[in-house]
Amino acid sequence: DASRNCGKKSFTLKSQATANLYYYTPFVPNAAALNNLRGTGDNCSSYGNRNFWRFYWDWFGSPIGGGFLLKSSTSDPYFISNDIKYPITDPELVKDLAPLGPLGEISTEYLDSFKTGIPMTKIIKTAPINNVSTYYFVSAGKKYLLANCEQATSMGLDCATAVQLTQVQLDALPTGPYRPDITAVAKTIPVAPAVASYFLVTDKIKIPLDCTKATTLGFKCEKAVATPATQLDALTTSRLTPATTGISPLIVNADGTRYLISAGEKHEVLDDISLADKAITTRTPSPLTLNTFSYLPWGAPIAKDGSLFVNRDLKREGVIVDGKYFDIKPETRADADFTKWFRVSTGTLSSIGLSTVAALSPITSLVIDEDSVRWTLSDTGWIKVTDNSEWTKQATLITNAALRKLPISEQIVTGDNFVRAKGQNTIYLLDEGQIRATYNAADREIFGVGLSNAVPVSIAPSSLNLIPKSVMILPPGTVVKNKKTNVVGIIEGGSRMVTLGETSMQLTLPAPRPLTSLQLVGYNDLEVLGSFKVKCDGDIFLVSDSQLHSIPVATAREYPGRATVLSPETCLLISPSPKQFSQYIGLRTTDAKTKKTSYKAFKVIKGIRYPFKNLADYKKDNSTGLQLNWVTEGFLNNLPIGAEIQSPGKPVVVEPEAKTYKIISGDSLSSIAVKFNTTVAILMRLNGINNPDRIAVGQIIKLP
Repeated sequence: DASRNCGKKSFTLKSQATANLYYYTPFVPNAAALNNLRGTGDNCSSYGNRNFWRFYWDWFGSPIGGGFLLKSSTSDPYFISNDIKYPITDPELVKDLAPLGPLGEISTEYLDSFKTGIPMTKIIKTAPINNVSTYYFVSAGKKYLLANCEQATSMGLDCATAVQLTQVQLDALPTGPYRPDITAVAKTIPVAPAVASYFLVTDKIKIPLDCTKATTLGFKCEKAVATPATQLDALTTSRLTPATTGISPLIVNADGTRYLISAGEKHEVLDDISLADKAITTRTPSPLTLNTFSYLPWGAPIAKDGSLFVNRDLKREGVIVDGKYFDIKPETRADADFTKWFRVSTGTLSSIGLSTVAALSPITSLVIDEDSVRWTLSDTGWIKVTDNSEWTKQATLITNAALRKLPISEQIVTGDNFVRAKGQNTIYLLDEGQIRATYNAADREIFGVGLSNAVPVSIAPSSLNLIPKSVMILPPGTVVKNKKTNVVGIIEGGSRMVTLGETSMQLTLPAPRPLTSLQLVGYNDLEVLGSFKVKCDGDIFLVSDSQLHSIPVATAREYPGRATVLSPETCLLISPSPKQFSQYIGLRTTDAKTKKTSYKAFKVIKGIRYPFKNLADYKKDNSTGLQLNWVTEGFLNNLPIGAEIQSPGKPVVVEPEAKTYKIISGDSLSSIAVKFNTTVAILMRLNGINNPDRIAVGQIIKLP
């Protein structure tokens, strides 16, 4: 009708079906008719084509391909609105918009006929009313009201990229509830002429509801439940504000873990105290799930500084200090009570939620701070370590802020002091980068001379385990006995010990200190004390009757074996004798019945004792006046016996040394080597012996 001055519009017919329709009603519906699909528009509105489209949509769905979601055989999906196609690059967004119809495939030519708009995101908007649009977040086939564009920004979105939907499209997307804890829409039971009041109710609060805005919030007043006033009065009244009508940024998973969507990131929440510490008042859960925000990067967790909590992925504790997360090694956690220094939270955090704030190194019992100072843990805090030995290089990095969360002790591990582990009785001497267990306070008094600090420093067990262990430290001259093997030995300093075998010289020594095999670890490659000779301070002595006897070097050569070198401390255990030892030895024996004493004299030549017929022969042979040294039967038994001396005073014809030897009970390769002035290695090589402990009584072995 030209009198209405409504103008005209040209368009391109894209299908025969559309052409046939326009033969029937050749009028294009204007904006007023489209904005009120089920009502009337203005004087220029026409309704034939609009109504046909509306009926078709209501009965059969979208008449355009698969609906408002279209693609060609070679393109990505597009969302169609107001003759504009918006690219969809996120496949999940196609699922989010599923109520608008299935994804349809059309020709490339048809698709190209639409103008191309900006890429579509999860934010959509209504047509503006008074220049103001309402914004929604799209997820899982529903639209959720956004309070404002600031909330969109916090969700990593931008209102400037929101795609405007038609009212039909908006109506096709159900509105999700902005609060999942709202259990119902309730209404009062009015008494005429009063009218009902409407509320959104949870188990604790009621929120007055304007029914004209109910649909926007995802609720319908038509479904309100009539509720007695007594029930409504028991609920606390809350109010809707523009800032609280949008979906909550607090995500609560089914397992109770919580996440905050803020500043375009997702943040895992430790506990309510942490939320309060960050001045975050939100406690209302969002209707959305964490998966909805898979497009957002992880941000720092919402965790109060100084919190001690469990990393639920690692199944162990960690702390937040100065915005950094420090994992605590389990052995370190067992070393000290961290609850004394950190706030214990019942909340947990995940490794991925902590990923943006994780420190490079965990907290261990040995750390190095930002000033390159090393510290070791104790049950009272940190102890400074000035020792620069190799073991201290295992220290892990720690920030100064994290270090200062624990007290600093006045003690210092210097590298030449005594240390012990919390809860353990053993005290160790730390020296030259190694620790050696001490036996008692008396020993520590000996070893403490010259140390920078003789007071034991208590450190964490796991820190002590970092230090290499050497053998137990025992004062030289200490007599010890293996409680398992009953082997008796004398500590010679360092890790050297000489043992007393069955053929060793008979010594009267202090009562041995009983030790376990573990305490004697490191003293296993032991030297057996010889049968006769020792060397003290460079001089050779012969030991008899637990006394040190001086002996001329030439005479000492007549006794078999080499001299066992002893430390000065061990030499002091053996009493010195004023008598010099000679080649002449004697044995006094008393008959138990007759009480008579008999005497027997011998002359030692090249390791063999040659008996005299009587003492008169000894005196005749001893022209130099050397004294007779009385010895024990044990001393004699260590010397092979030769033929009786027939011509005293004349040189003894020494029988050639036997080239073989028959092993008797009590023999060992070590004792045989001493007896024949050789070594175990030579005997093993001569006799093809692989294991020195595998010899048998009666076995004949070759001698060098």
